[in-house]
Amino acid sequence: MLLSVPGSDQLEVVLPKGARQGQIRRVKTRVILKPLAVTGISFLPRDACQKMGEIGDGKVKKSRFFLSAFAALLTALVPSAARGQKKNEIGLVMGATVTPSRDLLSGSAGKVSFDSSLALGAEYDRLLFGGSKVAAYGGGDFLASPLDVKLSNPPDDVIGQYAYIFLTPHVRVKFRPQAAVSPWLLFGGGYARFLEKKPVSAPGFVPGTNTGTLVFGGGIDTSTAFRVLRVPIGFRAEVRDFYSGSPNYNQPAGGSLQHNVILSGGLLVKF
Repeated sequence: MLLSVPGSDQLEVVLPKGARQGQIRRVKTRVILKPLAVTGISFLPRDACQKMGEIGDGKVKKSRFFLSAFAALLTALVPSAARGQKKNEIGLVMGATVTPSRDLLSGSAGKVSFDSSLALGAEYDRLLFGGSKVAAYGGGDFLASPLDVKLSNPPDDVIGQYAYIFLTPHVRVKFRPQAAVSPWLLFGGGYARFLEKKPVSAPGFVPGTNTGTLVFGGGIDTSTAFRVLRVPIGFRAEVRDFYSGSPNYNQPAGGSLQHNVILSGGLLVKF
């Protein structure tokens, strides 16, 4: 016979007279017996108790299965940003444009040089793959000159200044991305536009040049330096060369491509 002990999760097994010693024992179970109690003791047939035990074990196994499945789903849904390395980065940079001098093949000036000018840019990157040693990001650069690039002492038959916009998808390879300082290399290419100022002696000059550009460079990123509204922010310093087609100088230039070197730095927002 099986007896439940009040206030306990145990069953006491009582064997018939003549049974050997040691065959009376207490069996722990997770089954909670329903109120069939008579003066504190419940009498249940053996097969009923066994069936209830099997049902209880089945519920426990099913609960464990659903908990495991929920934990796996939660792990898959929680973004990696919450588990460690951030997936997205936005760089907000400013700096200077340095343009090497150019040879002109005709006109009154044999060579023109350029003053440095202000450059403002925004960069977006998303983690493609990587680990603690190397990580690859895909993204894009936007760079513009709010103040025009000015030529130094241009003659009347050559443009005096021009503005530019670069829009370039890129791949960035970062080394030790989770370290305090992470160096990186970048390569990409895309669209470039120059808007030239009309030369004094060329009233029929039509400004605006659309062309392509390659971009390559390198720099360093820092780990989180401070937080704004719980958003981690670090710093970025970089050197990039936008190797593009030439603006229209109103005179043919030696070589169809020119270097537009950008020295910049700023904030790196991670999320």
